[in-house]
Amino acid sequence: MTTWRDFWDSAHSIYVSDRHKDVHYRDVAERLAAFVPRPDARVLDYGSGEAVHAGIVANRAREVLLCDAAASVRAARWSPSAPRGLTPSRRSRWWRVASTRSTM
Repeated sequence: MTTWRDFWDSAHSIYVSDRHKDVHYRDVAERLAAFVPRPDARVLDYGSGEAVHAGIVANRAREVLLCDAAASVRAARWSPSAPRGLTPSRRSRWWRVASTRSTM
């Protein structure tokens, strides 16, 4: 492996369990959401990884865009186990995250 993208595209295990992965992604999402300045903000998560809890950020912002260069990460977003509310944009590397926040 010569690049970070090569690493993330390879079979790797940085988590000791599914719970460890879930806790990590939730922590990242909560910390990122804390930086959203107002409800009409647009957020770009560049190098988003699997973004398991991207909905936490989406509930604080008008729009969240996820981007990841690793093809295996992007492919995982198409899988049946991908987080709900992810919509691919016209560009294959970008994904929009739907908010569950009420618009009323």
